[in-house]
Amino acid sequence: MSATDEAGGPSGAAGRADESAAHILVVDDLPANTRVASRVLDAIGREVLRQEHGDYRTGVMTIDLSKHAAGIYFVQLLLDEQTVTKKINLTKR
Repeated sequence: MSATDEAGGPSGAAGRADESAAHILVVDDLPANTRVASRVLDAIGREVLRQEHGDYRTGVMTIDLSKHAAGIYFVQLLLDEQTVTKKINLTKR
């Protein structure tokens, strides 16, 4: 499984795949103790996954898309006062 981040975002947000674990790693320069949640939407806008990450300090979180079909997804990071959306092209080999 692999994923490609196709859109840039503020604060150096990026997406990349961990192929062995079939996870998407979402990285952002988060200030300490930022309240974070994530949503994953399919290509037509249906929510397929939601995770509450709580107060985040490290700036790295894992979102598991291994059970989802290949296709286009949008990952939204819901931060204290902003939302960052990334387009992900999920492929399976």
